Amino acid sequence: MIDFIKKSMLTGLGLAYMTKEKIAEAARDLAESAKLSEEEGRKLYDHLLNESAKTRKDIEEKINGTVNAAVGKLPTSRKIDDLAARVEQLEKAVGSGSNADEPAAERSDLITFKGEPLTLQGTPVAVGDTAPAFIAINPALQPVKLSDYAGKVVVISSVPSLDTPVCEQQTRRFNEEAANLDAVILSISMDLPFAASRFCDTHGIDKVVTLSDYQDKAFGNAYGLLIKELQLLARAVHVVDTEGNIAHAEIVGEVTDHPDYDQVLEVIKGL
Repeated sequence: MIDFIKKSMLTGLGLAYMTKEKIAEAARDLAESAKLSEEEGRKLYDHLLNESAKTRKDIEEKINGTVNAAVGKLPTSRKIDDLAARVEQLEKAVGSGSNADEPAAERSDLITFKGEPLTLQGTPVAVGDTAPAFIAINPALQPVKLSDYAGKVVVISSVPSLDTPVCEQQTRRFNEEAANLDAVILSISMDLPFAASRFCDTHGIDKVVTLSDYQDKAFGNAYGLLIKELQLLARAVHVVDTEGNIAHAEIVGEVTDHPDYDQVLEVIKGL
């Protein structure tokens, strides 16, 4: 009977991710159909529960094996770069005295969304500060560090979402200006890398580097731009000079407004 039930019930992923309640329901239905006693029904439930755990473990082991094999095929330099990026981010956190158990700093008097106040989380930065290190993900799902652009002027344009009118216009404006600027322009949001890739293809964004902060929210927290209520980034523009210091910092007060593009361009051209 058990062999028959296994053949009819065990469908790999289906059983592996059934809840205990679903397994109990399936066992009860099968027990009734097979006219099993109450004791046999309990044994059937226990058996299916064990098979579920074993199947899930087998699947997870296969997934882990596949991932590890893929990582093993990465060039050594790539693996070292990825590790170095994580170490750099950790050192930055330790150096600032941050503690994962401590609540993030909050400010509730800087931005609004259609007039309604919002709360910013993270550590604020100001002109003259050393630009905080961060890691974000590009459309190719590769980690990108601010230090990748050491020695260059870097414009960091943060937006809530590329799929909104003002964010789209902001990104397109910087893409147009990039041709006349000796600077790297990063556009960062919480949008998934796939969405950023689609956006760039649709709007011909080829001079701005789009990045996603979805993974660790490292940028949002490091620059004090994570909107607590929305878990999106505030609209802001930061300019980092060739020495790695903040040369310009603007957090747009009303999320639906544009940043001061002329002021940003003036700062860049003066560096």
